[in-house]
Amino acid sequence: MARKTTITSSGDDDEPLPGPVLGGGGSSGEQEQLDDELRPSRLVDVVGQRDVVERLMILLEATKKRREPLGHLLLDGPPGLGKTTLATVIPRELGTDIQITAGPSLNAPKDLLPYLTNASHGSVLFIDEIHRMPPAVEEFIYPAMEDFRVDITLGEGLNARTINMKLQHFTVIGATTRSGMLTAPLRDRFVNREHLDFYTQQELATIILRNSGKLRTHMEAAAADEIAMRSRGTPRKANNWLRWTRDFADARADGRITLEVARAALKMKGVDEAGLEEQDRRYLETIISVFGGGPAGVQAIGHTMNIPADTLEDEVEPFLLRDRTNALALLRSAGDGGMPLSGELLSRSIRRIFGTREATAVDEALLLLGDLASESPQLCARGLQGMLQGQKGSKAWSGHKGIKRLLARLQETGNGELSASAQQVDALCGNPRAQSAILARISNPEAPEADRLRAILFTRVLPSDAARGTLLAALNATNSPALALASFGSLQEIGRPEEGVAVVGIWKGMAPVVRAAAIEGLAARPDWIPALLSGLESGEVAKGEIGRASCRERV
Repeated sequence: MARKTTITSSGDDDEPLPGPVLGGGGSSGEQEQLDDELRPSRLVDVVGQRDVVERLMILLEATKKRREPLGHLLLDGPPGLGKTTLATVIPRELGTDIQITAGPSLNAPKDLLPYLTNASHGSVLFIDEIHRMPPAVEEFIYPAMEDFRVDITLGEGLNARTINMKLQHFTVIGATTRSGMLTAPLRDRFVNREHLDFYTQQELATIILRNSGKLRTHMEAAAADEIAMRSRGTPRKANNWLRWTRDFADARADGRITLEVARAALKMKGVDEAGLEEQDRRYLETIISVFGGGPAGVQAIGHTMNIPADTLEDEVEPFLLRDRTNALALLRSAGDGGMPLSGELLSRSIRRIFGTREATAVDEALLLLGDLASESPQLCARGLQGMLQGQKGSKAWSGHKGIKRLLARLQETGNGELSASAQQVDALCGNPRAQSAILARISNPEAPEADRLRAILFTRVLPSDAARGTLLAALNATNSPALALASFGSLQEIGRPEEGVAVVGIWKGMAPVVRAAAIEGLAARPDWIPALLSGLESGEVAKGEIGRASCRERV
């Protein structure tokens, strides 16, 4: 059952606004209550993320003036930076309702249906961890976000029928820590996207001092600076250390948080001056002692440490791999024990740097990649793959002169792997020549199959409509079922409804194994099912090919 909370704006600035009832994905119990107490209730009270807040204020002001629902909004960034806070503040500012759920709790379309039918005009549906929605749920929400309707298919096979249910015009706010895991169709349905970056030490100190007042705790400014320095650039971490320091001061001191008290409290927690915790040190020690400095995959590291890989990616790596002091300096040196550079660590470092869009760190990362191009081309290629993942779906660095020069240089090295990686980054930045070269590789029968497969997979993030025509042509590559299957997979992810019709139109030219996969793919997308039914009626698709893959019940 969907949880709904009515959030309205207050005319009295001094009157606290009630917090929402959070459903799935957030913390619970006492922790949730404390989080709500410390969260700002209005946009003007938000510290940090000034560019994001300013853009949101403009959106909200325009929405109020036009008296229409806010466009769908996607918030991405590492954990603890305020995505949930912004998502709950926005409906307060608009004076509307909010329903809150999380991607992992939506196991099937039927789990999402109550939230959609309960949505009122202008209300907000907040989906935390939206990247973890199952594909069936994701496809079910497409028409709800675009056309404010849901398509419910009843029955099976040729007896299936679709019921269209109209919805109120509402707003989806999605939050994700891994925007790269979102499919292109889902990402494109958010008309507004905002990336939350790590906070400065000064911003965190301001938050800590403000929240110490809310907790009725006396704190010295120097103590707030000390806690901020060790809080990983994350407000959630800063608030956690604030609560612990307050407990320590009440138990071991006179209740006042001085610089000495803060240092003693954090030392007891095992947090050093750089903000590294015991788990962080174990992570680095594992890479050095067990894997000889690398390369090492995060899954292998997680198994060795007996810690889930997701925990390492969400809690350890965002801090270790974003800060040029902790990442680039480590990567440039061989370390105290002659530790070789880790390809995995480099790739993830570059990914985080380009994902957070810190200009100074980007410049230093480019210098490092330039050095590695001659010292270790393979390692440089790994770094480029990290760059590719970090800016996926964004052209934020497309105009950066340093990137343009580096990519041009790397594409002329003559090293196949390095040149191909540089070309991919160049294509993602919007260079039409690089995009055309990648598409040409797909169509080139003389190119190695492995290179063609990599090019096909890359089309899933390539910002070019021309990719669709190239992929359709590749479906007829009967001499290479692997290429045809990969092409259909990419087409299924990035294609529009008309591509479903095009697939049916070339049905007879596809290999049997490709047609079998196409049956599954056509039946899995609601907007492609009409093309499949039309093909059955015309005889283009043989009825015997359907089998169990026929139009399944969607709810």
